Amino acid sequence: MQPKNTKFKNTIPENSATPDWIRLREVIEESGMSVNAFALHIGLPRSENLYQIKKGNHGISKALAEQINRFYPSFSVGWLLSGDAGAKLPPDADHIELRNDSLKRFPVYSRIKNGTKPIYHLYLSERLSNDAGQAVINNDESLAPRIPVGALVFLKQSEKLIFGKYYLFQTPEMDLIRKVSGSPNPDEIRLSTEDGETYDDIVLSPAEIENQYLVVKVLSDI
Repeated sequence: MQPKNTKFKNTIPENSATPDWIRLREVIEESGMSVNAFALHIGLPRSENLYQIKKGNHGISKALAEQINRFYPSFSVGWLLSGDAGAKLPPDADHIELRNDSLKRFPVYSRIKNGTKPIYHLYLSERLSNDAGQAVINNDESLAPRIPVGALVFLKQSEKLIFGKYYLFQTPEMDLIRKVSGSPNPDEIRLSTEDGETYDDIVLSPAEIENQYLVVKVLSDI
């Protein structure tokens, strides 16, 4: 006689997971999210579709594979559907070739210092990246509205300073994003924000600057 308690009848041990779920689980683990959060992140109205794959009731559809690939391009549609290792890009691929463009992999930092590991990586159209090499997350309120808090600031290392442009300056004490303003003293660099009434200018000597990066792009949801 079968037991009446069927509470765990849909539980699938990890060692009996289907190949489709194993691949899907790899993507979810890479995202660092729960199944529910991942489903919402990629635009699914609910996570039930993913749990049905986990239970083995159906596999990964082409539509789902394409939806996942839009958010995680290193996991190709071909690999998601077939598991073919040749159809999957390595997770540290510097570029992903598209039909009319290519995506460049950018490290995103909270602060750029030697030996600091990126918080995460993202892919951005190389055509739109303006030759940037990395990005930082802005936490400085004084840069708004030009660079809002939370914005991704894409940077390109530059030795030349152009008045009116924004740069990230590295000194032994701090990383600082500011606009380069004119200075009557050639041995000083005057830095300002858009709101000169609230925030005072900062003056640095060239000897204090370890590195400088030109701000080439700002991405924000504001």
